[in-house]
Amino acid sequence: MLGLVGKGIEHSRSPAIHGALLNLAGLSGGYQLFDLPEEELSSFMRTMKEGRGPLGINVTIPHKIAMRSFVDEADSRVEILGALNTVVYDNTSGILKGYNTDVYGFRTALAETEHGYPGASAIVYGYGGAARAVVIALLEKGYRRIAIAGRSRDSVQDFLNGFCGQIGECSFEALESVTVKSDFDLLVNCAPFGQGGRRLPVEFSSLFSCLNKTALVFDLVYAPPGSTVSTLVVEAARDQGYRAIDGWGMLMHQALESFRIWTGVSIDKSALEAALDSK
Repeated sequence: MLGLVGKGIEHSRSPAIHGALLNLAGLSGGYQLFDLPEEELSSFMRTMKEGRGPLGINVTIPHKIAMRSFVDEADSRVEILGALNTVVYDNTSGILKGYNTDVYGFRTALAETEHGYPGASAIVYGYGGAARAVVIALLEKGYRRIAIAGRSRDSVQDFLNGFCGQIGECSFEALESVTVKSDFDLLVNCAPFGQGGRRLPVEFSSLFSCLNKTALVFDLVYAPPGSTVSTLVVEAARDQGYRAIDGWGMLMHQALESFRIWTGVSIDKSALEAALDSK
């Protein structure tokens, strides 16, 4: 059994994705959603460590940082990020191992857009576990100016002073004023604004004025292919004349890497897409 741990995850597409991956790999099993408040994480992870829970889980908002304290070992990315999104139970040693595939997923999805280059600049909206992964991926791609924005000025500053202050040679800054004019090449939304039907927060919408004309807007929220409604961020960006993508590609790449960690089986993204399209 595999699964996803998070909050408000009833609409997640992960069960369909990993069900398809299990079929492609010729493996039996299933993928279950575990919608848990933070106070229930400890008991849930105890059952997993005792071999009575899932053999592998993904972790999403809002538990990516809190989950770090429940694993016995973590890879180097988790140590840098302080956040994880993949856990596997090693039944030989009886330990829980934590990984972060968000960096890989975002970097690979961004590369598919053929956007970004060494020395480029980006605005990252958010300051949670996903934002940490995005910052690391941008540094790995050679971005040299990264501005952090968000609803809470204190949280933005804490993110800059804490996480950003400990990594990489990069120009980090807070971006919090609608009057700021700049020429950023990329805007990444790491906040769970959801899909169409509501308005974006004013402080996010104001960030479009900070982008250059050829900038890309990348929303980590996703709308599955074939959906009649785009995400709020993608809709707003396209209305402003910007090229925009949602987080579906990132989710696919992140899922493929998580599945490889759990099972040792590598599946091609095109095979997964074909399997999902056939349903």
